[in-house]
Amino acid sequence: MPNEDASPAGALAPADIEAVDAHMAEMQAVRPTKKWRTRTLELLGRPGVREHVLATVRGYARGDRAAPCEWGPPDLETLVADREARGYVWAAALSGDPAAFPELVTIFRRTSWLSRDYFGDEKLANATVNALGACDHPEVMSTLRAFAEQVGYPGGRKQVANAVRAAAERQGLTPRQLTERSVPDHGLGGDGSTARDLGGYQGVVAVEDSRTVRLTFVDGAGRALRTVPAALKEPFADEIRRLKDLAKQVRGTLAAERARIEALMSAEPIWTYGEWRRHYRDHPITGAVASGLIWEFQHPDGTWTAATPAGATLVTVDGRELPEPAESAGVRLWHPLGAPAAQVRAWRTFVTDNRMVQPFKQAFRETYRLTPAEEETGVYSNRFAAHIVRYDQLYALFKQRGWTANYLGPYYNGYAGEAKGVLAEGSGASASSMRRSSRRAPERPSTPPPTRSASTGASAAPGARCRWRRCRRRCSARRCGTWTCSCR
Repeated sequence: MPNEDASPAGALAPADIEAVDAHMAEMQAVRPTKKWRTRTLELLGRPGVREHVLATVRGYARGDRAAPCEWGPPDLETLVADREARGYVWAAALSGDPAAFPELVTIFRRTSWLSRDYFGDEKLANATVNALGACDHPEVMSTLRAFAEQVGYPGGRKQVANAVRAAAERQGLTPRQLTERSVPDHGLGGDGSTARDLGGYQGVVAVEDSRTVRLTFVDGAGRALRTVPAALKEPFADEIRRLKDLAKQVRGTLAAERARIEALMSAEPIWTYGEWRRHYRDHPITGAVASGLIWEFQHPDGTWTAATPAGATLVTVDGRELPEPAESAGVRLWHPLGAPAAQVRAWRTFVTDNRMVQPFKQAFRETYRLTPAEEETGVYSNRFAAHIVRYDQLYALFKQRGWTANYLGPYYNGYAGEAKGVLAEGSGASASSMRRSSRRAPERPSTPPPTRSASTGASAAPGARCRWRRCRRRCSARRCGTWTCSCR
């Protein structure tokens, strides 16, 4: 049978292995049925079955069951060719063994195109990521958060979102609540920094603002150096490498928090003040993002006041200190679309005067109010119809913002397409139709240069043909300030 080699010697008889394989082959979906799950838990209670399942999954992760790919590049193999693979990854998750978690992570990375050492298997990848959502492991949410940013194959992010939803339901929380409760702090203190003693120096990793994570080395005199001192490079090479890895991880978490909170601008969730203080303002990483934003706080009479965190206090747009709200008071993100024009102007002045570094556009966020024509159509808008854009840039924005879109190009079904995006927490959806155009997108307007002679470079008579026209397309006004070609 296909899994005999992966089972420990003497743990299960061949007939028992065949029975387990037959049951695992019944699981051909991304999530098991209740009947299959119940039967699997019964099998895992038998002697030797749990060890057999874990050994089989470990062999999958190592590539022991790799097979030549039926289609695709000839130098790549399929990680697993067994029909029972989806059943085994789910059985490993249901076993509750912590050792199964890293093996499942490896299987997902090798079947979801995140690593290029094996040919992707989207069916097995979808089953594996849903199995990860069923694991009770402390790192499951941070792993799923990373996969949500990295996965690019069609339907992959949807399956990751389903795994997060299943993990949240198991704990009686919403996906948003589970996500914000599981943001790692990476060992940083309340001030967003951590220090390591390195001889006569201290290596400090600190979150300076919502966009900057800095690794510095502080000497005995208190001077902070951004480069590694020569005296530390060899004796503390391992410690310095770990500090650099930590700084890289913190940067990744900080970027993910910026994107997550910006997506909440469209969802308009409401937190209690106690919940917001614990998971946002006082978090060493999320707090760097929250402190650069404008929030609204609810009063007992139901009114709302906009303020921004300044340490442990809240400051309004006119510089007053807002009294600390009650633990049960509501908190929500301020949005310029729901604020009067005078208040928006006041907050923009406040941001510029105080040199606030906002993690994303909030005070200066563009707003598009409905026109009479859009109010009449109701569910669609022609505001941007027939606009010609640079599709490569637009497609990159689609991928960055989590939209799904086909890539337009000179191939079958590449003439037209539709991009779809789901707003945060499923609060709405948007779609945009697009098609290829033979016309070029308009260039950025600039002052036309004077024509020049091809031989001497002197200014030619008006209307004379410029022989440097082709070359100017490779140059720019910023590079060639006198419009004299620099690449001839």
